[in-house]
Amino acid sequence: MPPTPKQIAELADIFSRCRYDPDATVAYDMLSGGPHWTDEHAPSDASFERWTLIRFLWNHRGALIIGAPSKHEELWNAGLQAFPTWPGFRPERSTPEGLDNDKILKRLKGDYRRSRR
Repeated sequence: MPPTPKQIAELADIFSRCRYDPDATVAYDMLSGGPHWTDEHAPSDASFERWTLIRFLWNHRGALIIGAPSKHEELWNAGLQAFPTWPGFRPERSTPEGLDNDKILKRLKGDYRRSRR
């Protein structure tokens, strides 16, 4: 079950501490179905139960990258308001050009096609 926008906004204390790293690497998160960069992860003192909610934002970003509809736009907007400096909201990370990883891009498109069946 997805979190509420309020639950996402409550993650601000965790994700506001993340700092952009131009050398961050990208990977595909199988649980969210979206890409994530190494500088987007919660600090180690964050509880697992709370920080894993960010996967819904990774999923939404994957939909943005391939131009697909998403069920989590409201959550994305709640996070953007609550912790706008989180590296995951950088505009270049929500485009196919910014992803710059053909393997992950193909995976996103394939997962989306399978989910639409």
